[in-house]
Amino acid sequence: FWERGVGPTPASGTGSSAAAVAAILNRLVESPITVEVELGNMLVEWQPPGELFLTGQAEYICSGNFPEQVSP
Repeated sequence: FWERGVGPTPASGTGSSAAAVAAILNRLVESPITVEVELGNMLVEWQPPGELFLTGQAEYICSGNFPEQVSP
């Protein structure tokens, strides 16, 4: 996957979902579909015009703190 502003990424839930929906709409596959990415597999389930469900592994990669008040 190539993500704007980031570059290459080993996985993308948004990209996987979009690719799966495009394949389903073009009748190339039926839901559910397994999308294979560098970091593993993601299961995409979608029946138009309903909600899309994405299932896969998730990994905690960072943490941060936000100031209580941001000055303009």
